[in-house]
Amino acid sequence: MDPAALEKLKASLTLWRINESTLLVAYTSLIYYYATTFDEEVTRIWPQSNRKIGKIMYLLSRYSNIVAAVLSILTTLPTHTTMSPPACIRLFRAFVATSVVAVNIPEAIFWVCIFALLGGRRQYMIVMIAAYLAFFVPIQVMQGITYSKTKAFPPLPWEEEMGYMCSLDGLQMKPYSLIVPYINLARTIFVTILAIVTLFVRYRKQNSNRLIRIIQREGGMFYFCASVTGIFTGLAQIPGVLPDKYAVTSRIRKVVLPVFADRLLLYLQAVEDPGTRAEVSALIFGTVKDTKITEATSKVEEETELQQV
Repeated sequence: MDPAALEKLKASLTLWRINESTLLVAYTSLIYYYATTFDEEVTRIWPQSNRKIGKIMYLLSRYSNIVAAVLSILTTLPTHTTMSPPACIRLFRAFVATSVVAVNIPEAIFWVCIFALLGGRRQYMIVMIAAYLAFFVPIQVMQGITYSKTKAFPPLPWEEEMGYMCSLDGLQMKPYSLIVPYINLARTIFVTILAIVTLFVRYRKQNSNRLIRIIQREGGMFYFCASVTGIFTGLAQIPGVLPDKYAVTSRIRKVVLPVFADRLLLYLQAVEDPGTRAEVSALIFGTVKDTKITEATSKVEEETELQQV
C-alpha cells in the first residue's frame, strides 16, 4: 500500500477510535447516573398515577435513553459478534426510532415546565405545541429520509478483524439533511429566549415561590448548559464553521440534556411546601381537572396584578 494512503488510513482509524471512546464515555456516564438515582425514581416517581404526564415523560426519558445507548453500542461499536445484514439493519432502525424518543422527550420536559410556569393555559399550550412541531417535524422527516436509505452489508475483512458485526452504508449527509443543524440551532435559540422571558421577566418579582426558585435553579442550569452545547453542536454540524472532529459537544449534550430533565422532575416531586406541591401536582403531575382549577386561579392572580399596576 502507498505510504501516504497508509498514513491517511491510520489517521482515519485513530479518529474513529477516539470518537467511539467519547461516545462510550457519554453513555457510561448517563447509565451510571440512572443507576445511582434509581432509588429516587422508585420513591418519588413510581407512586404517581400511570396516567400523569410527569411520570410518563420521566420514565420515557430514562428508559429510552438506556435502550438507545445499548442499541448504539451494538450497532456502532466493536462487539466481536456476528449478525446477518438484515438483522443488523433492523437493529439500526430500532436504534434510530428509540433515539427519536430519547432525544426529544428530555427537551419536551422543559417545554412542559415552561408551559406550567405560564399558568397552564390552553392558548399557551396550543402555541407551544405548534412551535415544538414546527421544529420537530422537519428534522424527523429529513433524518428519516436519510436513514431510510441506509443499508447493511457483511463487514469488510478489516472491520471484522476490529470486531464490527456489519457495515452500514448510506449515512452520508444528503443535501436536504444539511438543513437539520440550522433547524436545531433555531430551536435552541427559540426555547432559550422563551425560558429567559418566562423565568426572569414574568416571575422576576416572585422569587419567594419555591417552585419558581427550583425551576429557575434547575431549569437555568439546563438552559445554560444545553443552550451552549446545543449551539456548539449545531455549529459543529455545519461544514466548515466550527471543527469538532471528536464530536465532544455532541457527547456532552447526550448527557446534559436527559440528566437535567431528570433532575428537574425529581426536584419538583421533592417539594414539601403544600401550596407549591398543589401547583406542581396540577401542572406537571396532575389531571385535566386539576389543570383547569389552576388555570382559573392563574387568571385571578393575573387580574389582581393588573389592578395593582
